[in-house]
Formats: sequence, C-alpha cells, structure tokens
Amino acid sequence: MPTSKVPTRDRIKAAALELFSTQSYGTTTLQDIADKLGLTKAALYYYFKTKDELLEEVSGPFLDGFELIVVREETRPRTSQTPETLLLAFVEHLLAKRELVMLLCFDRSVQGHPVKQRTHDLLDRVGDLLAGPAPDQERKIQASAAIGAVILPVLRLPEEAPSPQSAATTITNAALATLAQAHAPSL
Repeated sequence: MPTSKVPTRDRIKAAALELFSTQSYGTTTLQDIADKLGLTKAALYYYFKTKDELLEEVSGPFLDGFELIVVREETRPRTSQTPETLLLAFVEHLLAKRELVMLLCFDRSVQGHPVKQRTHDLLDRVGDLLAGPAPDQERKIQASAAIGAVILPVLRLPEEAPSPQSAATTITNAALATLAQAHAPSL
C-alpha cells in the first residue's frame, strides 16, 4: 500500500479540523482522529499529546495571519488607515479558512479555550480600528455590525458563489455600507 506524501502531522491536523467542524471540538476525541487516519492512539500521541494542543496547532497559522493583518493596520499612520483596506484583507483571510472560522466563532465547546479568547481579542481590535479614534457608542455598534456583515456572509457563501475575489469585494462593500450608516434615520 503506497504511503501518503503528505506528512503525518499535516494529515492529523486536516483530519482534526474536519472532525472538529462536523462533530464539534467538544465531542471529537483523539481516538476519533486516530481512527479516521488509521493510526493508533499512541501514534497520534507522538505528534499531539492533547486535543487542546492540536486545536492550537490547527488554528495557530490562521490566527497569526489574522494578527498580521490587524498589526499592519494598527501601525499605519491614522491618515493612511482605511476601512476598505482592513475589511478586504480580513474578508480574504476568512474566505481562505471558512471551516476554521466556523469552528472558532460558533462552536460552543471551544468557549474558554485560549484560541477562542485570541479570536475575540483580534475581532475587538478590528472593531476598534473600524470605529476610529474616540468613537461614540453608535460608531462602536456600527463597527461591530460591520464585522457581523463580514462573518456571516463568509460562512454562508454558497458553493456556486462567484470567484473568491468577487465574493470578497461584495462582502467588503456590504460591510462598508454598514459603516456608512452613520446618520441613517431610525426605524
């Protein structure tokens, strides 16, 4: 039987993400992951001692990339910061890892895990950037709404959606429209 050219560690991470996404992080066991790959639990332990360690490894590169986007925007002079730049980079990053975004944002069993807190911290920083300097409560709410206008469409994007770039532009424009509602009449 030919062996896979994909390193075992990467195969484990891919299987874990698939199972975390379909069964939830909380209900997936290391034994489930080992079984999916035809490994013994002992072989899996060689690579990952705990499920928490595996979640950190699966989400780490995504969160590191997310943080780079945020830091890049935070370190720009205020005069060159634009919501468009931040939102487009944010949307493109989320679109590339939709399965992981769903897990980090909506899997209740991840609650209390450090990756969940890191995700919230990064989203808060995006909100702060979108709200701008010295925002009032209304502007803070608009910034939160813009984040919501990004996350839900990213996760609900249909299979027959346009190209990723076209989808990113459409979602970004919708979030920008949410931010632009600064003085819309009340309902």
